[in-house]
Amino acid sequence: AEQVLPQLTQICEYLSSGDLGLVQDARIGPIKTLDAALKKSDKKYDGDIHQVTDFCRASLIVQDFASLLALLEWIRSGKAHSRVGQYLCRVKLS
Repeated sequence: AEQVLPQLTQICEYLSSGDLGLVQDARIGPIKTLDAALKKSDKKYDGDIHQVTDFCRASLIVQDFASLLALLEWIRSGKAHSRVGQYLCRVKLS
């Protein structure tokens, strides 16, 4: 996670810079501690730490559902900055 965090930060800065007009705000969460990852793996994945994928995570705030769909299409299309698609494990709506 510590090795990926600078890339995640760069991607989030790019997405929220306004060049694309898709993301209103990007927020990077703290790196998950080993203790928290072990607890999550015990609780959700029968102790399999390899199932924990959110050691390093970010929230992207979009204006509306159309912007979300456009962002996902941009990532899927291969036009994504750096290797965003490789790092995208899950989309969680809230």
